[in-house]
Amino acid sequence: MIDNETKIKLEDLNLDLLLTLDNRTLVIQKNNVSYHFKFHSKVNSNNLVVFSNGALNRNKKDAPFFSRFTWAREFNANSLYIDDPTIHDSHLTVGWGVGEKDNYYLKEISEIIDKITKLLNIKNNNIIFFGSSAGGFMSIMLSIFKKRSLAIANNPQIWIRKDTQKNRAENLYNSAFPNMSEKEIAENYGDRLSVLKMMEEYNYIPNIVYVLNRYSNKDFKEQYLPFVEYIDNIDNTNDSIELLLYHSDKGHGGIYPRAKTIQLINKYLDLRNPSYNFNTKKFNTFKMYDNNNNYIESMRVNDNTLYLPVKYLKKDFSCVLEKRFESKKGTLKIELINKYLNAKGSGYLQYEIVKNSKTILIEDISKWPFQNQIYLHNLQQNDIILIRIRTLKNCEANSWSKASRTEILNIVELTKSIEYNSPASFSSPYSVQTQE
Repeated sequence: MIDNETKIKLEDLNLDLLLTLDNRTLVIQKNNVSYHFKFHSKVNSNNLVVFSNGALNRNKKDAPFFSRFTWAREFNANSLYIDDPTIHDSHLTVGWGVGEKDNYYLKEISEIIDKITKLLNIKNNNIIFFGSSAGGFMSIMLSIFKKRSLAIANNPQIWIRKDTQKNRAENLYNSAFPNMSEKEIAENYGDRLSVLKMMEEYNYIPNIVYVLNRYSNKDFKEQYLPFVEYIDNIDNTNDSIELLLYHSDKGHGGIYPRAKTIQLINKYLDLRNPSYNFNTKKFNTFKMYDNNNNYIESMRVNDNTLYLPVKYLKKDFSCVLEKRFESKKGTLKIELINKYLNAKGSGYLQYEIVKNSKTILIEDISKWPFQNQIYLHNLQQNDIILIRIRTLKNCEANSWSKASRTEILNIVELTKSIEYNSPASFSSPYSVQTQE
């Protein structure tokens, strides 16, 4: 056994082992096949995001591998990363979970996920499958197996055919189904090779967010249009399928940007599990402080928004919202957004998260006009948390008051007692953690 692996039979898998994996790879034995996973636990979350791999670049790494594992801390969910053993001990770079003649690996992986979700007490409607390219194909397939789950698929394949995947499809056919013609493979294993056929077999259209690069003609013509044509001939799919178009001149390889993908996944986690997130803490006042941190006055608001009034646009003046942590211990989730974006506006204003007089996180407000999900970990009862907007220099234009407007979308206490190595995590790529 490799030092950073934990190997176990599926029937012996238990919750304690799952929650104490840290960064070790979990190797589960099922029907004489080793299935490799990475798992990241998220405090007090009953959500799960499952990531599938696209193609492997064997010049850079070898199997097993786990795409996007470094993203794990960004989600208000547990994260599971799956490796496809179809490409193990072979020259294949992508396997689409097809497996071998007598063993459909992706279905086996789905059954392992069933065991994991039962241990974590996670319902299907709280599961999101995500992947791009071949990983998108696998994510849609897994969402067919797990009814009421959601697949978010970026430039996915919807079928595996020689006329669209060419050498990769031929190599897979030769490896998984030796000595069989393409016609024989299609007749006997067609459901493994086509999202459309699998949907027919299960008589089920899963919930899908189809994320497509409009500038990838190959994806648009060979994958998306046939998919839409199939869906358009089926009744009652309006609520099941959503399309998100974006534009990248990198074609199929021009995947949706990391920050936007994280934001997208978190958005759907929130939408599909409102009991977890939509209990916003309203506030109607915040406090103003001068450059010596002396209290000036309290400001009244009715829209959950912090801002710096024009008369206080002076260096090191600040507006502050204070929150006392009420639970015995746990994590505080703060969701906020400042919609100002200006490349020339850097260095004027920043928002800060402060714990017991120590600044934990800062971000220049000019960088990121999207929602930032911030988690403050390892908090104790009566810890004082400040959300603060501060001027970094004198702001002469009155428009800086509008630019400072930062909406507090949500503040939630999460009380599960897991200790984290880091005091904070966040979804914005421009947030800077100031305390280790």
